Amino acid sequence: MEEQDRETVNLGANGSRNAGRENGKVNEDRAGTPENPANSDAATNSARSSNAEKTRKKPGSPNVNTANRANTAGSPPFAAPAAVPDLLTPALVGAAILVVLALAAALAKRLFERRKYGRNALGNLRGLKRAVRAQNELAEKWLKKRRSGNIHAIGVGKIDATDDFCIQVFVEDARRDMLDDPPTRLLPAEYRSLPIVVYEMPRADFLSLGLDERAAETTLDPRRPHEILCGGLSGGNVNLAGEAGTIGYFFRPNLLDSAAHVFLKKHVYLLSNAHVFADLRRAAKDETDLVVQPAPGETQSLRAVAGLYDYAPIRFDGDVENPNFIDAAIARIFGGQSYRPEIPRIGKIADHLPKESVELRAECRKFGRTTGYTEGRVFSIHLSIWVKYSARGEAFFKDQFLILPARGGSFVRHGDSGSLLVDRENRALGLLFAGAGAKTVLQFADVEQALDLENIVIGQTPKIENYGVANAISDVMKHFRIKPV
Repeated sequence: MEEQDRETVNLGANGSRNAGRENGKVNEDRAGTPENPANSDAATNSARSSNAEKTRKKPGSPNVNTANRANTAGSPPFAAPAAVPDLLTPALVGAAILVVLALAAALAKRLFERRKYGRNALGNLRGLKRAVRAQNELAEKWLKKRRSGNIHAIGVGKIDATDDFCIQVFVEDARRDMLDDPPTRLLPAEYRSLPIVVYEMPRADFLSLGLDERAAETTLDPRRPHEILCGGLSGGNVNLAGEAGTIGYFFRPNLLDSAAHVFLKKHVYLLSNAHVFADLRRAAKDETDLVVQPAPGETQSLRAVAGLYDYAPIRFDGDVENPNFIDAAIARIFGGQSYRPEIPRIGKIADHLPKESVELRAECRKFGRTTGYTEGRVFSIHLSIWVKYSARGEAFFKDQFLILPARGGSFVRHGDSGSLLVDRENRALGLLFAGAGAKTVLQFADVEQALDLENIVIGQTPKIENYGVANAISDVMKHFRIKPV
């Protein structure tokens, strides 16, 4: 009886289970029908629970929840980032190194600028860069051919009273219209917050001369023949009869700048202007074009001391878009010719100064064929200027220096073309090639005193009658790949 009762109970239990399964299946079927949409979520959850239950009950299968807990034990509650590919690691390290190097270079540049420009280095440099940008913009507008027959040069200078940078505009006649197209009587007082100062100044002319120009009295006569050459002597191309210029100084190939010059290390070159050493009508880059000392016509002797080696061609048909930067030539000294690398009253050249380091009002000096030893000051930098070359016409030059006499008298006159411009520490600054040689002049201090006026008006425009224009010697050296002896 007891066994029958157990079987009955088991059958009852199994029947209940089977009935439950049947009812669950019916409910699931009903849950999927449109009549019972509310039961859809419940059915889905039930199915998920059933699947999870089956997974847990499979013999030999691992417990998923237990495995997940084991994997995440001791880990933060966030998902671990994906591993960085091995190839990206060197790239990231390289990028970091480049960033560090760039920051170090920027810091070194700031320290260099602070040392070069002094206590107010950064402010001064920013002001100079702003002035140069403004000067370039105005030069492109006002110095174009047919735009103005009056304005012939624009540079960057300083106002003495405030020590601020200004834009210097040089005109032939302050009573005429400043611009022709369109006709403009007066220029604006400022440009990009920089004051504009107008000067009356004759147009620049190249400084070779007719031989009637008298040379200054010096202990060393640069017009006579010299067995031992030095800087400051009369010299020129043998074909340029009736003209004379100045031998500037002695240079040799820069071995660090050109491996090809290793075989030319014993060569020594004379430096002067292209219009002194080369016949610009037919100049040839070989030693059949002779350089004589003194210049042809100075004496009856035509003693060749060097042969034209190279020169910088001058564009006479260009405009502000195609400027010239140097008027320079080098001639190779012939073997056996003696020379002494020094300039009278100046001595041996110690080094050179890059054009970016030449400061306004810097003292400078030169020794030329006509005026001998004279002293001046840098009055304008980053100068854009038109220069007359007699019958050849005008040529436009950019990034030049304008030099005024430091004291009364002339700083340059015709015949001084090719003179080397040197500072007080015997560093070469520039190569003189143009200017105006009037004998009655205002000196540097007179012109600066005129700048104390708050407003420059007609009748009060400062006048400049004698000045020199020089190429930056760093541009000359870079062009020919040379350095001072």
